[in-house]
Amino acid sequence: MTKHLLIYDGECRFCCRWIEAWKAITGERVRYASSQSVGSDYPEISPEEFSVAVQWIGSDGSRASGAQAVLLALATSVWYGRLALWMYLHWPGVGRWTEGAYRLVAGHRDGFSLLTGWLWGS
Repeated sequence: MTKHLLIYDGECRFCCRWIEAWKAITGERVRYASSQSVGSDYPEISPEEFSVAVQWIGSDGSRASGAQAVLLALATSVWYGRLALWMYLHWPGVGRWTEGAYRLVAGHRDGFSLLTGWLWGS
C-alpha cells in the first residue's frame, strides 16, 4: 500500500517550518514532498493549486487541499487530529471557518512565519 502524501511549497519558509513539525507528529504514516519535486507527477493539480495550499493524496487515491489536507495528515497519528477532522467534517460551519483561517494564513505566510519563529523558535 502506498503511503499518504502531503505536497507543500518547498520554496515557502513558513510551509517548510510547519512541515518539519508535522513530520515529527506523523512519523512514517505520511510522506511529505515539495510541489517542486513531485508536482509533475500530478498533472491533475494545477500550479496555482500548489501555490495556494498544501495538497493531500491519500493512500487510496483520494485528494484534499488546504486545512482539510492538514487535518487528514494529523488524523493519521494523534487523537486531536482525529477530533479536529471529525469536527471539520460534521459540525456545521467548522469546515468553512477552518478553510477561511487557512486562507488567511496562506495569504500572509511571511508574517506568520515570523510569528511562528517568535513563538516557537526555529
